[in-house]
Amino acid sequence: MTVQYWRIKMAAELYETVAWGRKSNGEKFEKMTIKRNLPGDDDVTFDLKYCGICHTDVHIANNDMGHTHYPVVPGHELAGVVTAVGSKVTGFKVGDQVGVGCIVDSCMLMFRLETKLK
Repeated sequence: MTVQYWRIKMAAELYETVAWGRKSNGEKFEKMTIKRNLPGDDDVTFDLKYCGICHTDVHIANNDMGHTHYPVVPGHELAGVVTAVGSKVTGFKVGDQVGVGCIVDSCMLMFRLETKLK
């Protein structure tokens, strides 16, 4: 999913992939199949090698904040190797090592507005 300002662009097609998550609160983590949006022109696809789990992810998995929607696949701070790039992507090519931090899909609108106000 690519966020463009306040509109969310959803791919028309989905693909299935394997993930580790919880189907409901209280269950053990298990291997499951999830659906993801097909990558678009602005996206990078990569083979996931590592994924960080922080304590906030544990809180999400346990529904400690009361807003978890199951099934849930927690985790962020991903690292892997690029397998494909969209037609509008610059700066990355197949075979590059990449990382994704905990904040993704941001349009940076608020940052730009705050910068103008300073």
